[in-house]
Amino acid sequence: AYSASKHALKAFNDCLRREMSPWNLHVSSIEPGALRTTMLQGLEKNLRETWMTLPLHVQDRWGENYLNDFIKKSIESPF
Repeated sequence: AYSASKHALKAFNDCLRREMSPWNLHVSSIEPGALRTTMLQGLEKNLRETWMTLPLHVQDRWGENYLNDFIKKSIESPF
């Protein structure tokens, strides 16, 4: 739900940008990076626990490097 609502805002902004272009009006959005919220607390632990429940063939197909990169990108923030 959180990601869907953020995508909806971005999609609305893109639509508005296109609709306003005939009048030479510009639409911009500010998209801040990750913020330290309770939503991110324990994220790495949860992702690793979820990874361990996957069948071995799935883990092998994606590889542990994928998991580590995904975790890094998920919790990276400009604090």
